[in-house]
Amino acid sequence: MLINAFLTLESGINRWAVRLGLLLLSVSAILTFYQVLTRFVFQNPSEWSEVVARTSIIWMVYLGIGAALREGAMLSVRLLYDALHKTRFAKWLTGWISLCTVAFLAIAGWYGAQVAWAVRFQTLAGLEISISWAYLAIPVGCALGILATIAQTLQVMKREATVASSARPVLTNS
Repeated sequence: MLINAFLTLESGINRWAVRLGLLLLSVSAILTFYQVLTRFVFQNPSEWSEVVARTSIIWMVYLGIGAALREGAMLSVRLLYDALHKTRFAKWLTGWISLCTVAFLAIAGWYGAQVAWAVRFQTLAGLEISISWAYLAIPVGCALGILATIAQTLQVMKREATVASSARPVLTNS
């Protein structure tokens, strides 16, 4: 019951992160077009559009980490898992991959938060906004990735438990 609630919550968070990432992709494309137009057509480049487009791309990528991990999009890990998933090492491999992924994301998120805090008094070029807003994408994306990795692991273990329990013979008193 608690696992299902966590999976539902994570799925909702992931869905909103993907929607926001898609919105940021659109913003970035529009602003990049605007930047090209002002620079090469009007010969008067915009000071802020390139910075906002770049920051949008950074946030889009980090918001997409959770969705990619949730779908099992790490190709080399997927190849290893597909090769060993029907062996006795499958549960060990799933746990090890998840542990390594969560550890890496926790370390990257920690250092990303440290960098975001350290640069909080610097501003983005062309804007009067703290550059910390751009760097905050790192810990936010890592947190989404950790949630997605835990959810993916729980879902795989839940699926394996369902398959294992359906394969057991049912004993009846007849």
